[in-house]
Amino acid sequence: MNKPLITNRQVSYLDLNHEGFLELLEAVLDKGKAFRFRVAGTSMRPYIKDGDVVTIEKIHRKILQIGDVVAAIHPENGRLIVHRIIKKTPNGYRIRGDNISNSEALIQKAKIYGIVSHISRDGNPVTFGLGHEKILIALRKPFDRDSVLIQPIIRYILRIMKKLSK
Repeated sequence: MNKPLITNRQVSYLDLNHEGFLELLEAVLDKGKAFRFRVAGTSMRPYIKDGDVVTIEKIHRKILQIGDVVAAIHPENGRLIVHRIIKKTPNGYRIRGDNISNSEALIQKAKIYGIVSHISRDGNPVTFGLGHEKILIALRKPFDRDSVLIQPIIRYILRIMKKLSK
């Protein structure tokens, strides 16, 4: 009889360097399985917070949309980032963290590992930010002075949508 690889006991962390992590991520997604990991950083606050666990699924044939949150390789530093698509271009996708106003990256589809399908915070699912409201979030530009008039309207709609999703 085969023993299970993981039992119901507490699972400890697997410490990998960046290259090992990317190899594991790619291998799991290539098998058609979802990959979960704990995120670090504040670029996606308030929708994804430092320490949240995200689930990445392979894109397959899905057409990526504005507002989708993806895991991709940053074109300048080669690091894995989890950011939101804010624009489609002929050369790929513009992505940006929800908490960042002036830093966008142009990512080719080949550099996107997968799409965020679930977020978990303290063991509880977080759904707000991945539903229909994701388009409004993508249009929102934090700290952008050029869009001062539209930002309060978007924030108001987002608050209403968050209340309705509870």
